[in-house]
Amino acid sequence: MKIGFIGCGNMATAMLKGILKSGEVAATDMIASAKSDKTRKKIEQELGIQKADTNAQVVDFADVVFLAVKPQFLEGVLNEIKDSVKEEQIFISIAPGKTLQWLGEHLGEKTKVIRTMPNTPAMVGEGMTALCVNELVTEKETELAVKLCDTFGKTEVIPEHLMDAVVGVSGTEPSIMGTETWTRKGMYFFPDTAFYEFITEKDMMRNYEDPSYIPPTYLMDEVRPGEKYELVFTILKGGAFARYRCGDMYRCVGLENREDETRIPRFEYVDRVPWIIDIAGFTRISENGIRSVIALSKLPIINWVATKEYNEQNRPYLHMYVELERDALLNTAMSTNILKDLLSTYFKYIDQDYRDLKKILGMDPLQVTIFTCGTFEAYEKKTGKKIHQMSPSHYELKELLDIQESLNRVR
Repeated sequence: MKIGFIGCGNMATAMLKGILKSGEVAATDMIASAKSDKTRKKIEQELGIQKADTNAQVVDFADVVFLAVKPQFLEGVLNEIKDSVKEEQIFISIAPGKTLQWLGEHLGEKTKVIRTMPNTPAMVGEGMTALCVNELVTEKETELAVKLCDTFGKTEVIPEHLMDAVVGVSGTEPSIMGTETWTRKGMYFFPDTAFYEFITEKDMMRNYEDPSYIPPTYLMDEVRPGEKYELVFTILKGGAFARYRCGDMYRCVGLENREDETRIPRFEYVDRVPWIIDIAGFTRISENGIRSVIALSKLPIINWVATKEYNEQNRPYLHMYVELERDALLNTAMSTNILKDLLSTYFKYIDQDYRDLKKILGMDPLQVTIFTCGTFEAYEKKTGKKIHQMSPSHYELKELLDIQESLNRVR
């Protein structure tokens, strides 16, 4: 068996070292490519494996190819190698957000594809990798992939629809990991990887309204079924020792499970916190991010709200409702499409992951609605408060839309 790696960053290097250390594959049967000649020479000298000058050279050599490049560069790499792909080869991707379908479309519909999500502790041989396969991968080939991933930690085979949850819980947060229960009635947090605390939804929202308020936290044995919590954790191993509000919301679904005889709280992922908008589990759009986009674009936007909404195919998108300066509407032909195109350009500039959303979703990830001048001011007069700019409640947004409609009727 010959193994190839396209990309040799920190994670790929850790995986290479794990495979070599296990003795499963000899160094002479391994090859890797990298963007810089310096990196290629380094892996050849330090690991004793072959270096490839091109990505296609890796594909020509290997039976199993690990795709270890960042998501925003993956499409270019696949376009480069697709003519070298052979049906008997196995391709294992570690890129978050890239589905089996997407990978198959870019590598070829008859290609055996495996999608994985390793986490940071893999760098010290203590990783936890989630893995799913397409329909062309056999049981024996799945076992081979698990065996390879086990060389730098532990591996769990899961259905692909759970991958986004794994990315949310482990992929971007060092050393924290959850797994679905055997009965598929929630998920557990592993208590040996981090110290967990929970902020109730009520206290979280009070802190959102009043940043001077310090919300209390509750421990694992203090959570209550049915309650929603913002997760706070302190890493115990595999990363920086830090107490961190990761921006994810979970609902406690039970304190014990008689079917699998466990007595540990079970949770289910709900969504990001209200001031973070998550699109397809791939990008996190914050209030500060939107403010930066507006400032960089120099668009005459005086007020706005942003929400996550869904189209008829249940695909998420960012919907911005904006109010422009009155003079801008009078003196320029500022249409919704022009505004959307300009905002999209700057979203792509400040957030590299945003660039791939249109391809991933198969639709434009941004919709823009221009409000009549005075809509937000009228809302404040009627309600006596300012509307939340990020993810306002259904009732707040409905009230704002009703005011917009009434202003249009008057005019």
